[in-house]
Amino acid sequence: MLRDSRPRPPKPPRALPKPGTVTLEMYREPIFRLHRLKLEAFIEQVFGFDFDVLVALLIVEGETVEFDVTGTLSTNELARRAGDLRIGKRTRDLAMILNVLAFDGYIPKGRYTVVTRAPIDPLVQYRSLLQRHGDPKHPACVSLMGANRGNHDFMSKAAMLDEATYEARQ
Repeated sequence: MLRDSRPRPPKPPRALPKPGTVTLEMYREPIFRLHRLKLEAFIEQVFGFDFDVLVALLIVEGETVEFDVTGTLSTNELARRAGDLRIGKRTRDLAMILNVLAFDGYIPKGRYTVVTRAPIDPLVQYRSLLQRHGDPKHPACVSLMGANRGNHDFMSKAAMLDEATYEARQ
């Protein structure tokens, strides 16, 4: 098969979202704690490419990784690599990605912990809350239902659990 071997013009740079329009969900303790799935989704939203924390860091699920994010690009090489990252070039250097995000104003500077454990199934959480409190109208149960309002599978199974709980109470 014949292929066109002429050099192609570079792709036009993708417009990055403005800082403040995209948010990364994290918990502030003495350090910022965030889950790897939310970080991967955030990186895809900002830079436009898929990123896998486990593959990039060569770790297994369940390990925790810490980063000191200063938000500075101290050398010309880092500035060049940050420019490549901003136009959509992939990298596996998570520390550099976090520093670029801080430099551009997407996240604050500080110490970050990336949690890589599997997320807990909301149905398991809901079942344990029902066993503990015994009432589907308890504030903890209501808040979990509200947080998973868009998850139709969870909502239908939770409704069945509610009915079984009401029947057991009567």
